[in-house]
Amino acid sequence: DTAESHLDEFNSTLFASSEEQQKLEQEMQEVQNGITTICKTASNERRDYTQKEIMQLDEYFKKLRTLKDRELEIQQSIAGAITQQAEQNAQSFEGSLEEYKINAQEWIKTAQAQADAQIKIINESATQEIALLQQKYGEKATLDNENYAAEYNKVIERKNQRIEQANDEVAKVNAAYSTGYLERSKQEEG
Repeated sequence: DTAESHLDEFNSTLFASSEEQQKLEQEMQEVQNGITTICKTASNERRDYTQKEIMQLDEYFKKLRTLKDRELEIQQSIAGAITQQAEQNAQSFEGSLEEYKINAQEWIKTAQAQADAQIKIINESATQEIALLQQKYGEKATLDNENYAAEYNKVIERKNQRIEQANDEVAKVNAAYSTGYLERSKQEEG
């Protein structure tokens, strides 16, 4: 818990330009504003969504999913770079066993912080997709409805796969340092 993270050393503009990141944020905000406007209007007028509003919501959620996927792609690139650097550091680190242990804790914390950032995006994306499904199916949005359940399960399955991928990066860093620590401690004992 007290280990220092290296996450702030990874400049996200190396993975996506600041213009692209800004545009991504701006587009997400515009889409979210559009969704909110449609939902508030229907709620204020105490009515169901019109067919036109449902089509517009579908478009908004499709675009939001695309934007979230791009955001996640950027974060996955950062995670890959963290893993690569940590694995290389685990192999080439020259210092005492205690220094190695501290270094390992820092890189594991860095990988975990990155995974947490990815998991946040993954959860937000899944929540938005489920909200879309509920909009789309209305009163029939129950797991008893075969079509709804199939789409819902796809969202959950994709969410779980993506979370597993994020956690795999942490596991790789952990494994690299565990192996390195074990080898170094055997050498010191020898």
